[in-house]
Amino acid sequence: MDVGEQWFDVSYWQRNNKISGTSTGRNTTYFFQHGNSEFVLRHYYRGGLFGKLIKDSYWYSGIENTRAFRELDLLQQLRALGLHAPIPTAAKIIRSGLSYSADIIIEKIPNATDAFHLLLTAPLSQSIWQIIGQCIRAFHNHQVYHSDLNIHNIMIDTNNQAWLIDFDKGEIRDTNNSDDWKQANLDRLKRSLLKEQAKHSEFHWQEEHWQWLVQGYQA
Repeated sequence: MDVGEQWFDVSYWQRNNKISGTSTGRNTTYFFQHGNSEFVLRHYYRGGLFGKLIKDSYWYSGIENTRAFRELDLLQQLRALGLHAPIPTAAKIIRSGLSYSADIIIEKIPNATDAFHLLLTAPLSQSIWQIIGQCIRAFHNHQVYHSDLNIHNIMIDTNNQAWLIDFDKGEIRDTNNSDDWKQANLDRLKRSLLKEQAKHSEFHWQEEHWQWLVQGYQA
């Protein structure tokens, strides 16, 4: 696929009426249409208190250490392993002296909705929760660490397949190290469910649904 500089220019897609949607979290992520595929354009921003001081600048210590390069490379590995992760497309790294900023483009998972928005509409079935658990276990079986496993980063497509997205700061971990991080991954996901349950009265999640996910994970 021939990806040009204009692919990273939001105004280019806006001028051509190709913006198909946005997602607002810490900052805005853009979705655009090209050919028969839909893509996600995301700029890298810092979080936390430090992010209030330095918004999107990172220390440059070689292209292979940049967040965009590492995420792109990890996604390529995940796809090669047959895991349900997005297809990586391109990354852009702009160096400025000893620092850099970066963007990444990935293919949007076709016909998929994040589990958070699905749960705002209706409960997920027992089989879907088990499929989510099986999906997470597949990643863990390959020692894949997801740095922010929460209900927003789980997608369900119209074929009832589960996918994980947003692998910024993720990695494939050494099999010789402790596996305690796997339980920590699951704990982080449960905390996100409890958090959304407390914030949204229409959030269709109960404790027994977590047990269904664990059943799938342990199967």
